[in-house]
Amino acid sequence: MQAPLPIDEPDFVALVREGLAREADRLWFRAGCLPLASGHGWAEPLPYRQLAADDLDALARVVLRQGFVPSRLADDVTDAAHALPLVAELPGEALLETRLVRDDGDLVILIEIARPLPPEEVMELP
Repeated sequence: MQAPLPIDEPDFVALVREGLAREADRLWFRAGCLPLASGHGWAEPLPYRQLAADDLDALARVVLRQGFVPSRLADDVTDAAHALPLVAELPGEALLETRLVRDDGDLVILIEIARPLPPEEVMELP
């Protein structure tokens, strides 16, 4: 049996949207595990197959292609010592603060999700 093709950008975006639908604050991607969504006091797998190392490499390429390192993070040497921080946007849906981390030699991708405020919650400042 042939191994499945690595995850692609449309599948990645679908997983992020599934996390948004579940009101997740974080998404975790690690080889050997199902993608995981977590929020305040809960964690559950997303509907996808167990990820392989090739999937994490493919996800890293997507994140690197779509993201950028904000200056506030680029100058933080403590952050850069253990993770590569990137920010990307799912236009109109969320900002994604992503960290590419090596854990025991394996690539782990953590995405923190920031949603826009609903119009009724936006503060009018002078």
